[in-house]
Amino acid sequence: FNKKLEGVAARLDVELPRIIIPVRPGRNLSIIIEVAAMNQRLKKSGYHTAREFNKTLISWLQNGEVPRRP
Repeated sequence: FNKKLEGVAARLDVELPRIIIPVRPGRNLSIIIEVAAMNQRLKKSGYHTAREFNKTLISWLQNGEVPRRP
């Protein structure tokens, strides 16, 4: 999570979320934008995916319980 890549931009006196997404050539831009929009909706409803991921990862590493895929 990088605070420099997120912010707010004002357009016509309306504050809109601004997200800078570094994209390499050949990437599926529509999927990247869709996931960014979904993440923004989740943040607005109070669920921060990056925080939850970090909590889960730290818990797995501390307990030695990293789930394995079959």
